[in-house]
Amino acid sequence: MNCLYLASEELSQTILLHINNNELFISCPSEGIFNRKCLKFNITENDFFFYFLNKKYNLTKTSKSRKFVFERTDTIHKTECLVSFIAVEKKEFQNLNVERVSLENEIYKQEGDYVKFKYSFENITNIKEYVKMEEWLDDSQDDFNKMYSCLKWVNQRIKHKSYIVLPPKRDLLSLLNFANEHGNRLNCRGLAIVLSELCLAAGLYARYITCSPRERETDDSHVVVIVYSKELNKWIMLDPSYCLFFLNNQNEPLSLHEFRNLIMNEKNEIHINESANYFGKRLNINTYLHSIKHKLYRFSGSLEMSIGVDSCYEDNVVHLVPQIQDYDFTRAISNPDIFWQLPFQKGTIHE
Repeated sequence: MNCLYLASEELSQTILLHINNNELFISCPSEGIFNRKCLKFNITENDFFFYFLNKKYNLTKTSKSRKFVFERTDTIHKTECLVSFIAVEKKEFQNLNVERVSLENEIYKQEGDYVKFKYSFENITNIKEYVKMEEWLDDSQDDFNKMYSCLKWVNQRIKHKSYIVLPPKRDLLSLLNFANEHGNRLNCRGLAIVLSELCLAAGLYARYITCSPRERETDDSHVVVIVYSKELNKWIMLDPSYCLFFLNNQNEPLSLHEFRNLIMNEKNEIHINESANYFGKRLNINTYLHSIKHKLYRFSGSLEMSIGVDSCYEDNVVHLVPQIQDYDFTRAISNPDIFWQLPFQKGTIHE
């Protein structure tokens, strides 16, 4: 193998491999390991294994889709499992193989014109019947427990996979059918669409939000969901890729805005729910925070939230950025109070 770039596909901790002229270099950004030369490995036509962080990886299968399946053996606990790596292009590898800097403390300029976010509960009957909602959702529950039930429902049926291109029609029913044909996998956007529309069907106000770094042109974003709790009178951040929500030291669920502020102010007051996981494995909070920090610089979401809205997303999107003049978006605001407005509140928008 002259030159090959591989990225772990289903690990809660990203591992990157760079094979160059029969030398192997390993990175694990969440552990602060970058381009470490591997000393214990073997790469031949018939054999490929390496050791990393007390684990042995032994190649068992490759596919035409350039997927590499390794048997991973924990050399201390003597446990085994299969993990997948996928071949990626050099540019994508470089985007993954960087040390994530702390969230930039940029001041919002509080600019924009008035706007009101809208929510539609039309066409939810088909969803409720399709997912048999009456069998697993208790209408007497408070909003937080309802949204948590929806989060668990999604996690039990669909898992996260970054390298999937979603179909043109992107509503809950279409995406569930698409996932069923693709190994029950969706990318973070697909999972967020499914969860947000499931919450709408449950009678909850919900929006899916794209979290992005400073750069205008980037594919290094992550999509989560915010759901309104009338009992708490606030948005709650949910991440369906990891069956995840955040709590503060008082065990109160956090909004995305609160989560960002705690990160920005380097407050060690963030905890995760016990059921947070990645492919059934307990989620490492430090790994997650390491990967998400730089993506909390700017946000975008639908101005009008309804079933199937993502199919025409570009005509409906509004961006929250620190300074409007730094970007050429059609619709942008720099007022977080407006972007995170609760249902029924007026807001502002820059046209």
